[in-house]
Amino acid sequence: MVLERKTPRLRVLVRYESKTLSQTLASCAEPSMGSALGGGTERELDVAFCEGEFWLIAEPGAVWVEDRSTTPARVAAKFQLPWPEVRAVKPP
Repeated sequence: MVLERKTPRLRVLVRYESKTLSQTLASCAEPSMGSALGGGTERELDVAFCEGEFWLIAEPGAVWVEDRSTTPARVAAKFQLPWPEVRAVKPP
């Protein structure tokens, strides 16, 4: 039997009500993330490194990921929430 080794992927996942939205952002050997890298504010929820520097951003009505390893930063993924006044939060 041959086992295939899968490359770790960095994905963004947004859940509300019964919906789950997700998108693969990058593939790399060793993704790293956590509050020591940055993020953790009301607007900038998290940051991860995986073939780029990806910041999870939340504003009322939208969640998106910026790749800040490019100049200017580019939007790697964006999700509109069905409620314009609601801001996403990072789960505990």
